[in-house]
Amino acid sequence: MKGDPKERRRFRRASFPCEIYILTAPLHVIQCKTENIGAGGVRVLIDENLPLHSIVGLKLYLSKKPIECRGKVVWIVKRKIEEKDFKFDIGLEFHQISSEDRQIIGIFVKSLV
Repeated sequence: MKGDPKERRRFRRASFPCEIYILTAPLHVIQCKTENIGAGGVRVLIDENLPLHSIVGLKLYLSKKPIECRGKVVWIVKRKIEEKDFKFDIGLEFHQISSEDRQIIGIFVKSLV
């Protein structure tokens, strides 16, 4: 990461499929698994597009007790899955997260890599 001039992440990431709920509007919840996770955010692959720079609610399950915070959509890539099927690869930066929860995620990721 440090040696790669193209790498802009401040936090190390690990490939890990943990359960996450994305709350985009009152009563609209997207349930999926993370593609990767770091102390700075997560990457998810979902069926619907989210507006770039939008703020969403996040409920992340690394254990039985979820980490709840807000997330900001920082990048989106439309991926062709099959002939007529697309998914959205989305980067969510943690926003409004407690330092304790960010530290828990950082320790968790460090144990995986």
